[in-house]
Amino acid sequence: MTILALADWFDQLRVTRVTWSLPASGDVVEVQGGTVQIVTRTTRQWEAELQFSVAAVEDARATEALLDIVGAPDTAVEVKPAPWSAPAYDPTGSLITGYSPTVSAIGTDGQSITLSGMPAGYVLAPGDFIGVSDADVTGDRMNRLYRCRSTATADGTGTIGPITVSPLIDTMVEVGQPVTIKNPVMIGMALPSSLQRGSARKSSVEGATLVIRQ
Repeated sequence: MTILALADWFDQLRVTRVTWSLPASGDVVEVQGGTVQIVTRTTRQWEAELQFSVAAVEDARATEALLDIVGAPDTAVEVKPAPWSAPAYDPTGSLITGYSPTVSAIGTDGQSITLSGMPAGYVLAPGDFIGVSDADVTGDRMNRLYRCRSTATADGTGTIGPITVSPLIDTMVEVGQPVTIKNPVMIGMALPSSLQRGSARKSSVEGATLVIRQ
């Protein structure tokens, strides 16, 4: 599988907005008494909807070619959780620079994670994103994105957590794997049906949209 880094595609497009969502993955079922339940079939995965700005006609051709590459089979891409490049406690990421956090524990329910190698006193709060690097069953590199749902502060040994996160922690995530706090990315693939190439006008092209799923 080919993985395109941010510099190979994301940074070359005029992305004006990224909308992050965790779509429900299941069927709605009505049970006895009129109670409605959702039967979950698979773990929810991030979807990032990218919107591109209006491009001049001469730029549109390069954009079209790049989108052809992004949408190709067996091609994955890195996506960053713009505009959040670092935690609210450390918006520039300067306090985490030079540190190499890793996963030190994972909750048995798959909803919480503990990290080590953090600066003492560092805070992760609801809404902050972290990235965990691992490999899938084929050995390809994977970067998984998680959003904090609780607040935690690193102790004097640099351990922080447990932190409740969304979505559920993937079974491929293991203790000892590296964690990215500043500029985390996820690796995902374009949903073919989501690509809207925009409408050409006399002197410009309306911005395209694309959805990347983790």
